[in-house]
Amino acid sequence: MKYLSLCVLAYFIGLAPILAQETAIKGFYVSVDFAYQSTEGDLTGDLFLYTDQEIFLVPDIAGGFGWGIGIGTRGISSAFELNYTQTKHDATFADSKGEAILRVFSLDYIYFFRGEKNFQPYLQFGWCPGYTLKIIDGSANISPTPEVRDSKLYGSIGSIQLGGGISYVLYSRMNIVAGITYRSAKYTGVAGGKDIVSARIEEPLNGSGLNALLSLNYFLSKGK
Repeated sequence: MKYLSLCVLAYFIGLAPILAQETAIKGFYVSVDFAYQSTEGDLTGDLFLYTDQEIFLVPDIAGGFGWGIGIGTRGISSAFELNYTQTKHDATFADSKGEAILRVFSLDYIYFFRGEKNFQPYLQFGWCPGYTLKIIDGSANISPTPEVRDSKLYGSIGSIQLGGGISYVLYSRMNIVAGITYRSAKYTGVAGGKDIVSARIEEPLNGSGLNALLSLNYFLSKGK
């Protein structure tokens, strides 16, 4: 136990100068993300929507993993980003299992504490002007011979996300980011079917959820 304690102490003593090292990183950058997204609230697998032409299932959506890309511009202590994230999910309705794909566009503002250090905690505020949940085989037309087709739930443009995380500067053109956000989401529209039947949802569905990412940012230009 004493040996382990000495090793831990030595590790943090050695790490302290790295965390305190000053490496200002700024400019225009691109990012590649490994992402996790979840959507909860009213998506519980016991609800369906319908029009006079189509029935739409609202399945229970499990958390899922995927990828993302983004572009951004950064000063020493703040950054603005445009991000696209896509994740694949298991979808369950009654005893039926299927798949769903969640796609999200977001505009994010990030504030970095210790902006001139290698190790930079941050806070994030984002607006999600567009996101959809595609449900594979999620709708069927109302007819004597119904056909099963994909459907989509459309999100409200008023959705926001809040979170935070840690950024670590690898060198003057690259940093790695790990973060968590909570997205407040409402699905206000649905569409699907061979003839693209669409309808507004009178009582929007709560699809809020917790999300996480591991991101690698590469700076194409270094700011002054």
